[in-house]
Amino acid sequence: MKYFLLILLISFSLANAQSITTDANSYTPQELIEDILINSSCIENINVTNAVSGDFGASMKSYGYFNATGTDFPFESGIVMSTGRLDNVPGPNNSLSDDDAANWGSDADLNSILDINNTTNATVLEFDFTPNANTIKFNYIFASEEYQEGNSNTCIYSDVFAFLIKPENGDYTNIAVVPGTNTPVQVTTVHPEIPGGCSAENENYFGSFNNNNVPINFNGQTAVLTAEATVTPNTTYHIKLVIADEQNYRYDSAVFLEAESFDISAELGMDHTIENGNPLCDDETFLLTPEFIQNAQSFSWYLDGNLISGENESSLEIDQAGTYSVQVILESGCIANDEVVIEYAESAAVENTILTQCDDDNDGLTVYNLHNADPAITGNNQNIQITGYYLSLYNAENENYPIANPDAFYNASPGQIVYAAVANQFGCSAIASIELSTVSNEIPTITLTECDDQDNDGFASFSLSDSEQIIATYVSAQFDIHYFESVEDAILYNNELSSTTYINNVANQQTIYARVQTDTGCYGIVSIVLVVNRAPAIGEDQEIIYCENTYPASITLYSGLQGNTSNFEFLWNTGATTPTIHINEAGSYSVEVTNNNGCSATRNFNVLTSSLPNISYDITGNVGNYNVTITAEGSGNYLYSIDEQSFDIENTFFQVSPGEHTIYVTDTNGCGTAEITFYIIDFPNYFTPNNDGVNDTWNVLYNNNYSSAIQYIEIFDRYGKLITILSPQSAGWDGTFNGLKLPSDDYWFSVHLQENIVYRRNFSLKR
Repeated sequence: MKYFLLILLISFSLANAQSITTDANSYTPQELIEDILINSSCIENINVTNAVSGDFGASMKSYGYFNATGTDFPFESGIVMSTGRLDNVPGPNNSLSDDDAANWGSDADLNSILDINNTTNATVLEFDFTPNANTIKFNYIFASEEYQEGNSNTCIYSDVFAFLIKPENGDYTNIAVVPGTNTPVQVTTVHPEIPGGCSAENENYFGSFNNNNVPINFNGQTAVLTAEATVTPNTTYHIKLVIADEQNYRYDSAVFLEAESFDISAELGMDHTIENGNPLCDDETFLLTPEFIQNAQSFSWYLDGNLISGENESSLEIDQAGTYSVQVILESGCIANDEVVIEYAESAAVENTILTQCDDDNDGLTVYNLHNADPAITGNNQNIQITGYYLSLYNAENENYPIANPDAFYNASPGQIVYAAVANQFGCSAIASIELSTVSNEIPTITLTECDDQDNDGFASFSLSDSEQIIATYVSAQFDIHYFESVEDAILYNNELSSTTYINNVANQQTIYARVQTDTGCYGIVSIVLVVNRAPAIGEDQEIIYCENTYPASITLYSGLQGNTSNFEFLWNTGATTPTIHINEAGSYSVEVTNNNGCSATRNFNVLTSSLPNISYDITGNVGNYNVTITAEGSGNYLYSIDEQSFDIENTFFQVSPGEHTIYVTDTNGCGTAEITFYIIDFPNYFTPNNDGVNDTWNVLYNNNYSSAIQYIEIFDRYGKLITILSPQSAGWDGTFNGLKLPSDDYWFSVHLQENIVYRRNFSLKR
């Protein structure tokens, strides 16, 4: 069985309203359902089977009767079901409805149908009934304290309710859902946009946020909604109306059921009005047929309240505006009524037009973008849309065989006429003709040249506006120029280049197209050939080293141009105009080379200095474990070696043996290698001149690698006083000066070798 919800929106204002009244005791549950909600002879066998309320004492319930006479509330009277006390339902909205009661539990059917398990404070009314027609409906409003204007809680929290209907031994279906969906009506599913919280959800079905001065004590409410179900006549159904708090008892909600709205319906459908966006169109007929009607005995049709004579069939064909109503008398004697408002909208207002296009070969045949005729046809009315283009009026009227490529349509003959089908916002149609004309004004091909950059990749940046002065010599009228990469795009005015600064995307030479436009339309299409001239190929910039130790000799800087240089001009920043120059100073140099196309390239030189180093060294360590650290002073970058071993960036050498050695320092920039000879002399660290036959004298240790190079040895005390001069072949120094024993102390010695090399260290005298 099919159930659905029909939503009717009723505009109302709640400002400056008095409060509704409620009554918990004057009506039994049976009377509330049978006499207040239904009160129709077309609904039979009404039997209330269950009523659940919060226990607030004998005189108060969570459901009951309400009366809104004299207020701005949309319903005059009816039943209200709340998750709190009934006496907290009336306005004004100046307190929080936030009630609880002992042992007030949930409802299993509500939890099951909504797939939740955390409800409480459930108010329930259940009843059986038998309808005499195929459709039942009733009106309701959902209101809640959880509607909070500008508060993101509206996006998160909602109490829940459902209208559950089933045939005997059938399954429940909830008919309190958002139209066209299975979404239950709740605070979180029906609300406007909440700034900073969430976007609108089903806003058309939201009524209002409420201020203090309203007839009910809730912060917000939906619009008037109508729940409707398709049923089988003379079959017993069961309805459960249930509302409950979710999670906890806080922030109560209520559902208002309009008195006597529970009834059968003839259902003519929604109004066809301009406001609803669905009026009928001029000369359109429409068939009104009541839906879901079975076992009807008679039909009576009315226009603006007046009986239409002779119209007593189940359908009525109409062709004029007005309010139509139908009265259907069923076999049971029940009467089903409905009415519908019909309005007519005018057909779309359109204009026939001529679409002029450039013709590149003057044969009257070209390609058109038919959409370019749209503004002239519609008058730029945003409510009018082109629905299709056709080769004949007949096809346009019948919407047969639309032109498949209206944005690139090639006319079959000069002056061909095609047709546009047009519809306004209500779908009301009209036909406009489009005459296809051509214009051809020849403008010679224009060539723009630019020089390539030094990578000579064939691409350059062009200023397309340079063509405008040339075009102006051929066009006398005021004109605009638009640039395109293809001739078809230029004709169709598609894919216009966004800037007049353009880098070619085909290397070396490319043709693009300019569309010249005057007040009368397209004037002509101009081919623009973009030529990229090569720049001189002179190579990359260079960094060059000049060796200071070669000064005043010079080095040569080359422009880098290969082959014959006679067709090129050279200009150095030194003022020279030759392919090469000779320099012997560091600095920045550059040469600009220009070819016979006027294209130039520049090569830059950064001349740095380097030199041979001045070498010094330092020897550290003890006998058998000498280390040598080399110092190189100069403007170069250096590598170090001793005795032509591998050169290294490290300048300290470890465990150098005693003897004669050569230090080599080479310049990595190519300015040569410097060298220096040095010696490591072995000697005792101390001696003990005690005449015991052991270490009684001091002298350097003999070594074939250096002994022959020693000329003499000088010994000094700590104050630099010369004590004695030795020969390496002598017995050595005995620790005396002028026959006197010198004290224990540190003494220094200088070994004088060939080539004015002096080796200096110290030793100790111990007594």
